[in-house]
Amino acid sequence: MKALWTTLAGAAAATLLAHSATAAPVAFSQGYATYSQPGFSPTAMFDGSDSYGWAIADSPGGTESQSALLVLATPLAAGSYDLTFVANQFFVCCNSAHTLGEFSFGYTTDAAPTLASMQTLVSYTGGSSLTGSTFTFSGGHVFASGGGTTDAYTINGTINSAAAITGIFLNVHESANGYPTNGPGRAFNGNFVVTELTLDATLVRGTGAVPEPATWAMMILGFGAAGSALRSRRRTVFNATVG
Repeated sequence: MKALWTTLAGAAAATLLAHSATAAPVAFSQGYATYSQPGFSPTAMFDGSDSYGWAIADSPGGTESQSALLVLATPLAAGSYDLTFVANQFFVCCNSAHTLGEFSFGYTTDAAPTLASMQTLVSYTGGSSLTGSTFTFSGGHVFASGGGTTDAYTINGTINSAAAITGIFLNVHESANGYPTNGPGRAFNGNFVVTELTLDATLVRGTGAVPEPATWAMMILGFGAAGSALRSRRRTVFNATVG
């Protein structure tokens, strides 16, 4: 029985370790936008260059709300994830901060995602900044303030999807939150430039049959209790039959 307990406990511990949460970078294959400033594009946000990324100045009707869709090279399996977005904004021009003001992240599960795909907004858990920007979160949107003329935002969030995740949206919003010309960015004309956008995803809970880490912990404790009870029973029976 001791050998059985050891085997069960070892198997449970090994499975728990095998399914420990690990952050993994998400690769993008294609990028689309409802509008892109000439010379800038959403695909430049994942080309690894940190030069020209996505910007929307001079869009029809002014610098207004727009969306970019980044299609995942490999979909994320259905489940719950902790996400870490890093938006580098290292564009330098005109003594102005070309950083995001009001924005949001979303995801889609469409098999062939497009800009018209239905999206679900990320639930935010916090954020930090390379140069001291601070963030407030309201109504699924992120509002940035402070910081330098260039910056890198790290935004943390969670999602829970019953289907595979195929695309990520970066939405920028016209704002009445004090940004220039009520645009989504903090440049003098309400513009922004996201030079590079990365995403790390940590699987917290999948939709398969693998129990959560807390469940495995309870199972291990249960195995231990069962083993102790069996050993106690064997001692009792032995003592009752001797003499």
